[in-house]
Amino acid sequence: MAQRVQQGKIRAAAVATGVSATGIVLSVFTAIPVLFFVEIEPDGSTSLVGFAVLFVASYVGFLLTAFGFLRYAGKGLEYFDLEWPSRRDLKYVAGGIVAIFAVVLALGILYTLIEVETTPNAITEPGYDDPNFLLVLVPLVIFVNAPAEELLFRNVVQKSLYGPFSRRGAVVVTSAIFALVHIPSYYHPDPTVIASSIVVIFGGSLVFGWVYARTDNLVVPSLVHGLFNAIQVLLLYSYVSTDPTLGVA
Repeated sequence: MAQRVQQGKIRAAAVATGVSATGIVLSVFTAIPVLFFVEIEPDGSTSLVGFAVLFVASYVGFLLTAFGFLRYAGKGLEYFDLEWPSRRDLKYVAGGIVAIFAVVLALGILYTLIEVETTPNAITEPGYDDPNFLLVLVPLVIFVNAPAEELLFRNVVQKSLYGPFSRRGAVVVTSAIFALVHIPSYYHPDPTVIASSIVVIFGGSLVFGWVYARTDNLVVPSLVHGLFNAIQVLLLYSYVSTDPTLGVA
């Protein structure tokens, strides 16, 4: 019996990983057609509009994967936990934002003490040359990035693991998958730097998963995720637009 339960967990985790990988692959394919209409400079840069369009197109793959899962599992749209947030939900939004900043701060202090570096998300790189990219990124992370990722990783992946795993177990497994699929966005020649960055992503995902498990409302982790990312982007904007050493003041 115990062996059968373990096999069920392994199978469920494998399916969840496959669904996540499908979302990543489809996000690449949904962005490719846009490249024929967006002008890309020799250095790989593009206009603000082109950047926004490519950003949105890349997350269409996540939506297609989520709806594909519904069809495969024979479930209807009611499977998506979309509700107007209650007062209780809003408390979890506030608590989730505090919790994730606490996690990031704690890891930042730890990394400073042990002299370990992290690398920023590659999506923010254009902002170092033109801070306006960061201003465009703020609404994108709130209304595109966070909802699409939470739909796939929380409402599909995490929720699908509630049967074979406990809710806590589902949060941990989903967070591990979520962190691993973000490796390309945090690539660095030093594997230690990648690992330290992925640990931060894992910690943040635990918070997203926790608030979703407590509320069963996709809007809650989406708000926590989106607002957290937006605050980070605005802090980066403040830094790159005022630091004279970056040549953009």
